[in-house]
Amino acid sequence: MKRYLTNPTTSKDSQKKIKPPANRKYDAAYLQLGFIVKPGTENIDNPIPQCVVCSETLSNQSMKPSLLKQHQTTKHPDLVDKPIKFFERKSELYKKLVKASYLANYRIAKEGKPHTISETLLLPVAKDMVEAVLGEKAVKEIEKIPLANDTVKRRIVEMSSSIEEQLLLQLRECNYFALQVDESTDKKYGAASCIHTLNILNMGLQGPSTTVFTTNDKISSFKKKLVLFCSQAQDKDFSAFPTLASFLKENDISLKPEVTDDITSHMEALQTSFDNYFHQDFSKYEWIRNPFSGKFPSH
Repeated sequence: MKRYLTNPTTSKDSQKKIKPPANRKYDAAYLQLGFIVKPGTENIDNPIPQCVVCSETLSNQSMKPSLLKQHQTTKHPDLVDKPIKFFERKSELYKKLVKASYLANYRIAKEGKPHTISETLLLPVAKDMVEAVLGEKAVKEIEKIPLANDTVKRRIVEMSSSIEEQLLLQLRECNYFALQVDESTDKKYGAASCIHTLNILNMGLQGPSTTVFTTNDKISSFKKKLVLFCSQAQDKDFSAFPTLASFLKENDISLKPEVTDDITSHMEALQTSFDNYFHQDFSKYEWIRNPFSGKFPSH
């Protein structure tokens, strides 16, 4: 009867989470078995073993002497008793083949060509040239260069990631980049302050009670302010632009002359633009707003 009942202890044990197997590390002694670490996986937690003879890769959990030995005796029985010098030469040759692959991939990425071109054009052309100059034996060595589509794509991604990491590392250690960022930020905050001032004017020109006269007054007033702002900016007084002034004060920095010139040039261009758009003199229509002013247009 017991065999038809569920054992609660067994049931609980089966519900326990199975811990993932620990990652295995490469040992230099594995070269005697014909295995190296697959290029590109040296610095990760689960390096991949790769055979230097047939280029076959195994899983990280297969990185055991018994399993590596099994691969050697099964796939390459004639190499079982080879000295380690033999596998060292194979390893050096394989590294050269990988380097050649990366050089080809670099050229492809640099020219912006599709990665499939390596297998459909580069390798056939290289084989033809090598055969014509060095013979059939050299062609067999060229054919060992890993240029399959998936391999090329993966290595282009690896190179781009490596370049990004190196660039970020150099930027963190470079003081000149920080200075350039500060200069760019200065211009950004200067533009933000100008936009903030224009937004204030824009809001003042809207609303149900706005008339052509109040709009003209505000625009005329703003044009006069621009003249004052230019004069203050030339004297390095940016109190009219609170965002920029606050940024300069908090960081205890001052704008370079060329940045100040950019700000004043921008405000002078604004003056010219406002003069082109709003050049009409409304003083002769003042009597419409205030009929008792006594200033009527002459006929």
